[in-house]
Amino acid sequence: MKNLFVLVLLAITLGCNCAPLKRGSQDDFRAMRDSMVNTFQQGMLQRDTSLVMQSWRMSENLLQVDKTHKENIYHHRAVVMAWLGRKKEVIENRWLEIQCMTDSNPDKLVYMAKKYTIENKKDSAHYYISKLLEFCDSNKDKHYNDQKSHEGYMAYLKLIAISLNEGPAKGKEFLDKQLKKDPDNDLYKYLKDNWKDFLKCLNDKT
Repeated sequence: MKNLFVLVLLAITLGCNCAPLKRGSQDDFRAMRDSMVNTFQQGMLQRDTSLVMQSWRMSENLLQVDKTHKENIYHHRAVVMAWLGRKKEVIENRWLEIQCMTDSNPDKLVYMAKKYTIENKKDSAHYYISKLLEFCDSNKDKHYNDQKSHEGYMAYLKLIAISLNEGPAKGKEFLDKQLKKDPDNDLYKYLKDNWKDFLKCLNDKT
């Protein structure tokens, strides 16, 4: 959680009006989303809770009118609650974010596989782990501009699936194989050096 924002200081941030929106164009909503994020960034950097909560209120307004970007807005709300240390609200908003995703979205597949594994609902966990592996297999041979990053991402998703399905030892074996194939891969090296943290993430519902 599932992200670092780039700080952009816009004039609209300084003069934000948090009154409920009733109508507006997609450009209006985009400006409000940018302002929502920028306000949070300022609050985070200045450790100003009033700005952070102002960003939260902006997200509430946006949820009422911006029907096409709810996934992004719920993600932002989860980030805000994480900064405030309110884990219950993090989980609630992360769950709402997941519900906005398509069934084939790999983030959703990972979340659901983790969720049902943690809850020991084996049939449901197996279903989503299988879907995650299918996603990896069906996308591994696709060609992208940054092919190496794509291959690393597919291997990372497969690592999650194997670790959940077969256990950490099998996951570690898979990671070691990837490192032998590509010993200079920064992602693989990071995962090896932070293996315990990776395993902790597999047991975190957020």
